[in-house]
Amino acid sequence: MNTKPGIIIYHQEDQLLVEEIASLQTFYQLDRVIHEHDLTQQLPDGMLAILKLDDGQVVFHEQDASVRIVHIDKAFDEMTKHVFETILHSKTEANPYTEPLTQFIEMQRGEIFTLDDVFMHLGIDKTNDGADYAVPSIIKTLYELGCMKENMLVFTPPQPTAAPQQKKQRFVEPFEIAT
Repeated sequence: MNTKPGIIIYHQEDQLLVEEIASLQTFYQLDRVIHEHDLTQQLPDGMLAILKLDDGQVVFHEQDASVRIVHIDKAFDEMTKHVFETILHSKTEANPYTEPLTQFIEMQRGEIFTLDDVFMHLGIDKTNDGADYAVPSIIKTLYELGCMKENMLVFTPPQPTAAPQQKKQRFVEPFEIAT
């Protein structure tokens, strides 16, 4: 059951396109659309009322304060602004790694740590495919928190039962707290 308050969109156009009405309903996330509504009656929750008003002064009946009454031009301006904010990413989401990594860095007390240590602290299984996608965000957050990347070359000795792996090397990226 939708308990979202209703919205009344009014206009003086001859006719609105079906696509325009559908986009308004989708944008405001309302259940139903009606094209006739008695302004002396309360608009039900979850309802989008589209009203064509004649020229002249518009007087609405006092309704529940939760009902929005919006001119069609303002409604389309809101939609356009929302689309541009989404495209330009101006609504930034909080970084989910900032708080846990801040706590992790405080626990390190200046000691060098590796990305494996970070994965353990965050509870990320590094064999999972999701770990590969998380690495860039985690590293970016560590930089933002003042950590510096250090490179360390680690050699793996050959296995006694296997052929020598003299050229095999693996890079481990520890991080050190910036002072």
